[in-house]
Amino acid sequence: YFHARVQHATETNPIILQECFSEPKRVSLLRTNEDISYIYENDTLKMTIPNNFKAQYVTDVIKVEFDNDSISEPFIFKHW
Repeated sequence: YFHARVQHATETNPIILQECFSEPKRVSLLRTNEDISYIYENDTLKMTIPNNFKAQYVTDVIKVEFDNDSISEPFIFKHW
């Protein structure tokens, strides 16, 4: 799960996950269950929430789902 304030996960300020060694099977907005756009390339996942899907006054939560076979161990996040 990724949490995004209104100014995050936009076209100009996407959420970026580096060292992502598997393409997700689904990326969605938790509040609405709507699929959202993402780009997976060179082990990097970039996610954006369309403006019409953004909650505006609360934090949006992006759910990223992977196949169980594609992940062999927990991913350790590094704070930027």
